[in-house]
Amino acid sequence: MKNAIDKLIKIDFQNFDFLLKDYFIFSISIFDHILNEEEYINAYLVSYADTRNNIEKKILFNKIKRKFVFIYKILFKLSKGNVIAIIDERPRKIESFKNYMYLINNILKEKNYVY
Repeated sequence: MKNAIDKLIKIDFQNFDFLLKDYFIFSISIFDHILNEEEYINAYLVSYADTRNNIEKKILFNKIKRKFVFIYKILFKLSKGNVIAIIDERPRKIESFKNYMYLINNILKEKNYVY
């Protein structure tokens, strides 16, 4: 898990030309797999809940979160606001950048959201 976090932090998201020419749909999933017990025990940071009372983990989480927020903002602009989210198993058009960012911030912190 630490290696994955290190790789994510090193990714340069400044150049999005590849998205414009190669992708029509960009899909984002909340998780890629369920951790087994050993992975969870050995992981330094699994979720936002792990940051409670630990300033170092909170700083690391926010550093990773900023990277995700940066790419999500660019994706919203590239899509010209044409964003659909699956919420409660139903596709819903996201009406504004404000709503979009509200959802992104809550999803990254694994919070429930009202839409």
